Amino acid sequence: MLAKREAKLLHSKDYISNLLIAVLDLRLETTTVERALEFYRVERSKQIGTFARLKRLLESGIPDVDIAIQLWGYRYGNRIATLLSLILPFILATPRH
Repeated sequence: MLAKREAKLLHSKDYISNLLIAVLDLRLETTTVERALEFYRVERSKQIGTFARLKRLLESGIPDVDIAIQLWGYRYGNRIATLLSLILPFILATPRH
């Protein structure tokens, strides 16, 4: 768990980044969380930076470990289930087109 000072450093105004922080900051070292967020911000935020795009990625049917690598550059595929549980109420509330 991050110390209060470290948590402030990781807080973001970006909704998707905050979701990733919530999912990754479960017993991971602060350095790992920071690197994962930096990967997302530099490499993936332009492609996945909205709820709709994140939802499409999660519903794409590719293995969780591959989604994890795309999101944060680490093979923490078990965190995808946690991410889904956080956003499932919003997915269910989103009208399908």
